[in-house]
Amino acid sequence: MSLSKSRLFALQISLLFGLAYAPTAQSWNLFGPNNYEDCVLDGIKNAKSDRATNLVIHACRSKFPDKTPATKYDLPGNFLYSSLGISLPILNQLTRNINLNKIRVVQTGTKYSGYKSFDYGHHLSLEITNRNDFPINGVEIGLPLKKESTCSWDDKHYLEIYTCSGIAGSRGSGVFRCEIPRVESRQVRVCLTGFIFYGTRADASAFMQKYNIPYP
Repeated sequence: MSLSKSRLFALQISLLFGLAYAPTAQSWNLFGPNNYEDCVLDGIKNAKSDRATNLVIHACRSKFPDKTPATKYDLPGNFLYSSLGISLPILNQLTRNINLNKIRVVQTGTKYSGYKSFDYGHHLSLEITNRNDFPINGVEIGLPLKKESTCSWDDKHYLEIYTCSGIAGSRGSGVFRCEIPRVESRQVRVCLTGFIFYGTRADASAFMQKYNIPYP
């Protein structure tokens, strides 16, 4: 019995970005199956929780690494690594290594006597220092609910979540742009909740294996 690639990929994505990760004891033998798909199928039969299922996927990928070679169709793209809803220490730490130094609302274009230029608008500008040993091609931010005074990895803590474009090299700094509706008329508080890694799928796979992040 095998799990279709589309079903398996959807399952892995939903677990990586939406569920907590924590060990849960199960009566499951990792060493029984001889391939990744059967390993996952065998393991999730006895998983009693989402956390246990995520652990199964992580353990199976560790035992059966992705050896699919890169092809000419493996084009570069953005890969979002969000810490929201995930209790995964290494991913949380990589996000903490990104420092938010300055926030300001920036106006583009001009407005005069009721007329606006075609490029008139406002966006949120973030000055960021990346203390990680890899470059980032964007960040994820959360706007906390008014009642929340601190940042959190709990997605229920936030009113809105956005991704911001920009580039900061390895142990470098950069300016990131966030498109937030009506930002010029709002009092905005920001929490960094994730980052974007740019590369091919093979690059992303190597990155996740290096930092022991569950495979999507």
